[in-house]
Amino acid sequence: MMTSTLDTLTLIVAMSVMFTTVSLWAFTDFIMRGLGRASALAAVHAMQNINKTVLRSAFIVLFVLNNFLLLFVTGVAWMSKENIILPVAALCLYFCGVFLLTGTRNVPLNERLRKTTVTTEAEAKAAWGWYAPAWTQWNTIRCLCGFGVVVLLLITLYL
Repeated sequence: MMTSTLDTLTLIVAMSVMFTTVSLWAFTDFIMRGLGRASALAAVHAMQNINKTVLRSAFIVLFVLNNFLLLFVTGVAWMSKENIILPVAALCLYFCGVFLLTGTRNVPLNERLRKTTVTTEAEAKAAWGWYAPAWTQWNTIRCLCGFGVVVLLLITLYL
């Protein structure tokens, strides 16, 4: 049962991280496979448009904001003389396993795809062939890290 402001903040941050993680998980679970069933040309163009659209979305705001929310919860826990091991672990896991991984793995793949001009199905198959497996692999890893962050935050509520 939540008994403090820190518990409420922790639950809000866990929900925010869960929202962004589930949004990313949709790509691993069915969006990338669905795009893979379309023509390669359609898949590449769709993903290029998704990558443009996400930059101006509520998702990206929460995705970045989660770093600051986790830092805030960790600071409040520290100032409240609460156990900060799990909040620090959650902050580090999100920053390294979700945020930095995105910037060092998924974003460069997105940028490479953005710069790729495909006009034929053969060109698109080649592009989708290097893009989709690598992007989905890194996306799955960042999702697992995001789910781990949520678990760590929820555990803090019961300790």
